[in-house]
This record gives sequence, C-alpha cells and structure tokens, in this order.
Amino acid sequence: MLLSYGVHTNSSVQNYWFYLLSEGGFGYRESDSRPYHVEKIGMDTAAIIAYLTLTAYLNPKSNFIDAAIYSIAATKLLFGDSSPLVKEVTNAWYAVGVLNTADINNPADFSSLGLIIYPNPANEVLNIQGLETGSNIELYDVMGRLVLQQECNSTITKLDVEYLTKGVYSLKIITKEGKEGIAKIMKE
Repeated sequence: MLLSYGVHTNSSVQNYWFYLLSEGGFGYRESDSRPYHVEKIGMDTAAIIAYLTLTAYLNPKSNFIDAAIYSIAATKLLFGDSSPLVKEVTNAWYAVGVLNTADINNPADFSSLGLIIYPNPANEVLNIQGLETGSNIELYDVMGRLVLQQECNSTITKLDVEYLTKGVYSLKIITKEGKEGIAKIMKE
C-alpha cells in the first residue's frame, strides 16, 4: 500500500526542509532513525532565509550540502551569529538528512582563499588584496539583491561602496578556479 502524506512530505529535500522550518516538527530521520526536533520559525522568516540563500549564495552547481551551509550563513547574516534561528535552520537540515552534527560548520571564508579585505567596516572603498585577475566579486544586500558586481583586474581590487546605504552586505568571491568565499561586510 502506497501512503501519501501530501506535497511537503513527498516533495524534494529542500521543500521538506522549508516546510519543517516554517511549521516545525519532530520525528525520526529516514536515513538512520535518529530523532529530530525543529521549532517553528514561521513561513515569512523561513522565506526570507531561503530567498537570500537562493539569490546570494547558490549557483547552478550547488548541492544540498551547499544549500545547508549557505542557508546557515544567510541566517547568521540576517539575524546574527547567536540567533536561535541558526539552530533551527541547522536542525531542519539535520532532520532531512543533509547534515550530521559533525557537518555543522561555518561556510567558506576568505582565509582559505588567502585574501585580505580592508577596511571592514568600509565607508568609501573596500580593498580586496590577493585575488587573481579574472576572479569575480559580487556584493549582495540583506534581501539578497545583487548591488555590485565586478571582475578582478589586479592583485588589489578596489570596490566603490560610497553610494551604498549603511548596513550589512554579503561579499561573495569566485576565483578563476571556481573556489568560493563569502563574508559579512559592513558599510558605514
């Protein structure tokens, strides 16, 4: 007998993650029967996190692990590193079997790329030192809108941020080799 539990249970992994995040839930993971519990954060909050993740962090080559890591990063960017929402986003990925407790870590940062970014916070110009020519730089606002895009043309790239409004931005760098780094940037 085939049981049907509705679109959110029978749909993709990411849809079920969104459902659990929005509505909350508890049970046992299919993959290993370990228990999970996700507190409800509401559809509007889950939608903001999912939107920023999809528009600022993921690309056509992204997989579920990328979605998990970057949705955690988006939550930290939007609500702060110590927000209880970070725990619930992580718990939802754990519930759908994408993360194990050992997999929970911060997304790629620029130290792994050997870059120096200064000043942060920035007022007029943000300098990025150590990029190879041909690397791509993208800056996103907290709603996930691309506000600046530039190709690196020297070892020290200067981003004009003077016209941006004060606030928090997500800086994404993609090297020529396809390595990615994401960091929080403040505009004064």
